[in-house]
Amino acid sequence: MLDQSFTPRNLRNIYDKENRKGIYLDHQFPSIVEELSMQLKRERAIKKRLQKRKETFIHETYYELRGRIKNNIKELKDERNIHIDEHLNTISERISSKKFNLNIERHNTPHHDKQAYKISNNQESFFAEKQLQENIKKTYKVKQSDRDAIISQLIAILGDPFPKHIIRTDISSFYESIDRTKLQNKIDSKPQLSLASRKLIKKVLMDYKSLTGSTKGIPRGIGISAYLAELYMKETDEKIKSLPNVIYYTRYVDDIIVVFSPSPDGTTPNHISEVKTIIEDVGLILNSDKTNAIDFRNGNNFSFDYLGYKFKYSSGLKVGISNNKIEKYRQRITSSFDVYQRGHKGRNARKMLINRIRFLTGNTKLTNNKGGAFVGIYSSNKWANDHSSLKGLDAFLRHKTNQLDCPNLKERIEKLSFEEGFINKNFRHFSASQLGRLTKAWRL
Repeated sequence: MLDQSFTPRNLRNIYDKENRKGIYLDHQFPSIVEELSMQLKRERAIKKRLQKRKETFIHETYYELRGRIKNNIKELKDERNIHIDEHLNTISERISSKKFNLNIERHNTPHHDKQAYKISNNQESFFAEKQLQENIKKTYKVKQSDRDAIISQLIAILGDPFPKHIIRTDISSFYESIDRTKLQNKIDSKPQLSLASRKLIKKVLMDYKSLTGSTKGIPRGIGISAYLAELYMKETDEKIKSLPNVIYYTRYVDDIIVVFSPSPDGTTPNHISEVKTIIEDVGLILNSDKTNAIDFRNGNNFSFDYLGYKFKYSSGLKVGISNNKIEKYRQRITSSFDVYQRGHKGRNARKMLINRIRFLTGNTKLTNNKGGAFVGIYSSNKWANDHSSLKGLDAFLRHKTNQLDCPNLKERIEKLSFEEGFINKNFRHFSASQLGRLTKAWRL
């Protein structure tokens, strides 16, 4: 039986899971927790240095020192756990209060030119929303699609030269168009979801209605909305997959691709109409400007963008970087040079410009991410096998570099290359504070 309660034990599971992902919450806890964490970090560093110098110690001395350090680490961990659990117990009590609600508010930063929302910035809301996401995900068996898995599958499907019909489309104003009554019926159809969870969801939907005045939609940008949207689309996805001659179907949030095999009788059914009917049955509308039907027969070529990649077939499948993503790189190059040109052009400014271009043309491990997640020109585009867009970015970078009036600065930037950073998977190291300063130029 799934434990859906907001107990201290469940909240501790969330705390540990976030910690494993490199999202450290200690600074939001009582100061003693962060102090103990810093002491633990120092003791582990001492243990690591001791292990490196093992050969310089007498056998007995080494193991005595190591035992003492291990004991210190255990005592510190035990003491920290006591304080963490005490604080989580307080948070659990607040969530369990009859007055508690997941209040939402407008987010200043839009998402894809749409109004985004966020949960109130307090610890009880953070932990309650994380537990609620788990409850929805496990009760209704819904999950968000894996972008890398989709791209890998599409390369296999689209690279096959056999005839096929391809529908590329997306849903207009997806989150804003979801029928809340239908969504609520889907939620209520599974009484296994706890009453406390259902009450919190209902309050979020009511808050959204009050903020927008709309009879439809769910708040874009908050964690539970992603899972509620997947629940809403679950039956729709199955209906599209069940259409005659469908050999592949995928949906990433509102972006859809359906691949059909040709009809045995040689006719060409109106596949767009078939998909459109199923989508409209749940009150959603396809974006006609982004809907394309591709008849891939008799050696026909095609080209379209999907999830940041450009899929192009001409005597074989080539995968490049999408037009939108290339434009984003160009904008960031331009912003980097503009910030430098508007400033004092001193040593620090030159260093900052170089590091911004190093960041764009290289790959960087996300700070504090234990999963080893990387971002960068290769890490974010690893499925691309067509380098023409990378060559284009390099040409654009050279154009901007030629406008500089500092020969030494020009020489250093000319050594940096998007194509080389991609092919060689060049790695750059930046601290969290450095990353914050570097990316600031692209938020101006």
